[in-house]
Amino acid sequence: MNKHMEMWILVVDDNTANLKVANTILSEAGMKVSCVKSGEAAVKFLQFNRPDLILLDVHMPEMDGFETISTIRKNEELSDIPVIFLTADNEGETETRGLHAGAMDFIKKPFVPDVLLLRVKHTIALTRLQADLSREVEDKTREVLEQHKKREALFIQTIKALSGAIDAKDTYTNGHSSRVAEYSRRIAQKAGFSNKEQNDIYMIGLLHDVGKIGISNAIINKPSALNDEEYEIIKTHPAMGEKILHISQS
Repeated sequence: MNKHMEMWILVVDDNTANLKVANTILSEAGMKVSCVKSGEAAVKFLQFNRPDLILLDVHMPEMDGFETISTIRKNEELSDIPVIFLTADNEGETETRGLHAGAMDFIKKPFVPDVLLLRVKHTIALTRLQADLSREVEDKTREVLEQHKKREALFIQTIKALSGAIDAKDTYTNGHSSRVAEYSRRIAQKAGFSNKEQNDIYMIGLLHDVGKIGISNAIINKPSALNDEEYEIIKTHPAMGEKILHISQS
């Protein structure tokens, strides 16, 4: 768990007294504090520094809090830094506008030390938890994708080995399945099919004669014409292939 001393707070307020009070409260709680007196100064500070949280005054001359947070949020590298608005306003409109702008919370001035500390700690803890969960999801997603790729590669190897076994069984059409598969994929590509659809068609091409595995070599490689009985047997290989593939999916 992160300690308070690891928390770095940027306080932005045009009132020197408010900066001093906030600095005293946060520093005594073991936090690192940086103070600036304008929105422009905050934006410049953030070009080279990355605090854990920004306490941002709403009402400041020239560049107010809303303009400042808008500028910060436009920078992707800074957009995830949590912002808490500081305000003496009691109007709901200010809070509504601030939340829409991306602020996570509001703290009323003059500061109540316990409230200031609790909201700062809770906001940083929540932000860190969200970041940890996001990283964990990314790691798990990457792991699942890698496992899927490995299974897919193994599946393709198995299919190609099976296709090779089928073609090797038939001396007259050796290499037929792989040629059909490749030609089919190229036709699908020319027809505008997606990569996934092209790959599916390729696999179907490799397996279209899988039923020949169940046909006797004597029939498949018979040098002379097939008799009626043999011809009826050879015609069963599509149905036999359907059963083999159906079982493999079960």
